[in-house]
Amino acid sequence: MHSARERLIAAAMVVALSLVLVLAYQNHALMRRQGELRDRLTRPTVGMYVPAFNALGTSGEPMPVGAPRATRFQLIFVLNSRCPWCARSIPQWNEIAQSLGSRLGNSNVDIVGLSRDSLAEASRYSLRTTLSFPLGVFPDRRTMILTKATAVPATLLINSSGRVVYAHVGAVIDGSLRDTLAILLGSSPSDQATQTAASR
Repeated sequence: MHSARERLIAAAMVVALSLVLVLAYQNHALMRRQGELRDRLTRPTVGMYVPAFNALGTSGEPMPVGAPRATRFQLIFVLNSRCPWCARSIPQWNEIAQSLGSRLGNSNVDIVGLSRDSLAEASRYSLRTTLSFPLGVFPDRRTMILTKATAVPATLLINSSGRVVYAHVGAVIDGSLRDTLAILLGSSPSDQATQTAASR
């Protein structure tokens, strides 16, 4: 009798442990799914549409962003003057801008920087920081949200339809991003679409 009760207790413990493991797995899967949904709402993703707008340039001129007309692509660097990872990305961003501008003669890509700061803050930042690309700010918070410029630093490459074909969120501290962009920008439209799909 005693042995049967022990077996019953052992079986109950196995069932309880199994339920705990199942619940833990389901909770982990739910949290991962929530994280993915949050990222899709707050981070730029391949295929998303960047609305066309005029950023406010720190030099006083309007800066067209989204759906580039004169070039096949637009390369956008998104930053914040108080972001240390943005500061670490500036040298590589400058190198990318100089390399692509020299190699392509600015005929294939338009390169702009967008700051999440106010125009005054961005202007002060551009004065104390060496930038190889023009810097502007979003005209309003709604445009910033539509562009999903929440996480910085971010690097976006959009095509002439205003669609993101490459997105990188995080610091740029080596030449891997430059090489990836060079491949995308140097390819034909059909090759570029294939490479974009493969990077998803």
